[in-house]
Amino acid sequence: MIQAPQRTVLLLIILLVGAGGALYLVSQPSLILPLEQAVGQLLIVTQSNLLPPTDLLQRYHPGGLFLGSAGTPDDLQALAAAVQTMVPMPPFLAVDHEGFRNFTTLTGPAYTPWPANMALGATGDPELAYQVGRVVASELRQVGVTVNFAPVVDVLTNLQNPIIGLRAFGSDPALVRDLAVAYARGLLDGGVMPVAKHFPGHGATALDSHQALECVERSRAELEAVDLVPYRALFALGLPAVMTARVCYPALEPAVPATLSHVALMELLRQELGFQRVVITDHTAMVGFREGGGPGVDLGELAVRAVLAGADMVLVGNDPGELDAVYGALLYAGQQGRLSVTRLNASLRRIFTLKQRIPAAPVALPPHLVPQDVRRRVAEASVTLIDPEGLVPLSPEAVVGVIETGRGNVGRDLAELHLRVRHYVLRGGGARSIQQALAAVEGAPVVVVTATAWQHRLEPPDELITQLQTSGVQLILVVKGDPLQAARYAQAPDAVVVTYGDDDESLRVAAEILAGKWPAQGHWPLGSLAWMGDSKCSRHQVWR
Repeated sequence: MIQAPQRTVLLLIILLVGAGGALYLVSQPSLILPLEQAVGQLLIVTQSNLLPPTDLLQRYHPGGLFLGSAGTPDDLQALAAAVQTMVPMPPFLAVDHEGFRNFTTLTGPAYTPWPANMALGATGDPELAYQVGRVVASELRQVGVTVNFAPVVDVLTNLQNPIIGLRAFGSDPALVRDLAVAYARGLLDGGVMPVAKHFPGHGATALDSHQALECVERSRAELEAVDLVPYRALFALGLPAVMTARVCYPALEPAVPATLSHVALMELLRQELGFQRVVITDHTAMVGFREGGGPGVDLGELAVRAVLAGADMVLVGNDPGELDAVYGALLYAGQQGRLSVTRLNASLRRIFTLKQRIPAAPVALPPHLVPQDVRRRVAEASVTLIDPEGLVPLSPEAVVGVIETGRGNVGRDLAELHLRVRHYVLRGGGARSIQQALAAVEGAPVVVVTATAWQHRLEPPDELITQLQTSGVQLILVVKGDPLQAARYAQAPDAVVVTYGDDDESLRVAAEILAGKWPAQGHWPLGSLAWMGDSKCSRHQVWR
C-alpha cells in the first residue's frame, strides 16, 4: 500500500445543555486524532469472547464492540471495566437484545427472559412496551452494556418473510410506531442507546438477507405509508441511531442495498427525514451486504462505499483477515482523500455525541417496576387463543394428552392446575420417538402439543401432527415462538395458543388459559394480513 503523508482529523467543540440542565459533551476541545484512530472509530467489531481485547483495541481503535458471546453478569462487568481503562477513547459495548432467541449474551438469574416483540404487539399496550424497555436497560447497564441494537421496527407485511417474523411488533404501521417509540423511550430513560432497525424496512422481504440480496418492489408512496411511519415518530423522540437494511429498493436505487445506497441514506434518511444522528450498517458478514456491490467488489471496498453513502459505523466480524481488509480500506481511503476530512469529521461528531449522551452511571430502576411483575403482566396480556370451536377451557374431568418439545413444561403446569394429564417429552423427531409419543397419549380425547417455531426450526415434525389429526383426537397447538412458522404444518390444529416465546411465565399463562383460570387477553397482532377469525383453523389464511 502506498503511504500518503500523515493526516490528522480535528474535532471542534460545543457544549449543549440537555433536559434538566445536564451538560452533554459533544467532543473535546481541539481534539486531534491521528487518521489511524479516526477511521477506527467507524468500526463496531464483533467480540466472540468476553476476554479483554487488548490487541484489538490498540490496533484498530474501534468505536464500539458488539458482544456475540454468552456470559454471566460478572463476565460482562469485568470486560466493561477493562475496556474503559485500555484506550483513551473506549468503545461502547453493544448487544442484540430483541427478546426470545435474539438475545443470548447474558445468562443467569440476573437476566429477565422475555418473549419476542410480537408478544408486545399482541398486548397492544405502549405502557407495557415502555416498561419492558426500561427493565431491559437496567439489566444491560448493570453489566456495562450501553447500546442495544433494538427495537426492530420493521412492519411485517409478508407472511413468507423468513427472517423478521415474530421479531416484528406486528403488521399495522401505527401499532409498530407506538410500541417502538415506547420501547425506545424505556431504553433511553434507563441509560441505554436504542438502535432502530432495519432502515428503510425489512418487513416486506421474502428472502433472508443473511443468505441473499433481495430487491423489494415497493413504491416510494408505499414506503412512506408503511415502512417509514415508525421512523418518523422515533426521530421526533430523538432516536440516537439507526441500523440499515441489506435490502435494495429499486424505487430508491436499483440493485443497490440500502446500506450502500446514497439515495437511501443521504437523500431519504439525512435530507428528507432530517436524521442527523448515527447510522450503523447491519453486519458485513451477510450475503445481502457482500453481494451489494456487484461481482468482484471486496469487503474493504464495500465498507468504504457504505461510509461514503452515509453510514457512520460499520459492523464487522472479528476474522483477522476481514478486519484488516475493512480497516485498511477505510484508512487508505482517508489517506488518499477519497474519504475526506469533512466527511470523516461529520461521522466522528455523531459518534462522539452518541457516546457522550450515555449516562456515566447506571440509572436506577423505579421501585414500582419489578422485573418479574412486568414479565408476568406481559405474559397475561399477550398470550393469544385461536379457538373457533370452543375447545378451551378444557374439562377437568377429561384426560388430556400433552406432548412437549423444547423448553418449558406445560404438562406439569396443567397437572398443577388439577387437570388429568398424560405427559410425554419428545426428544428427537425419528419414527420411534413419534410412536412412543403417540402411545403415551393414546386414549386421550384432547391432545396438547407444544411446538417450537423459530425462523427455520419447527418441532415436532409434521408427521406427528398429521398422525394426531387423522386419529380423530382434538388437537390444540401451543406455539412457543412464531405462529407463521407453525402454519407450515400440513394439517391445521383445532385450536391454537400462541405465546410468542418459550419463557416460563408465558408458558404458565398458556396452561392457565387452557385450564380455564381466566380467558386469553392477547390480540392477533397481524390484523387482516393473516386473518384468523373463521370457523375452523384449517380455513384460516395463516394455516394454509
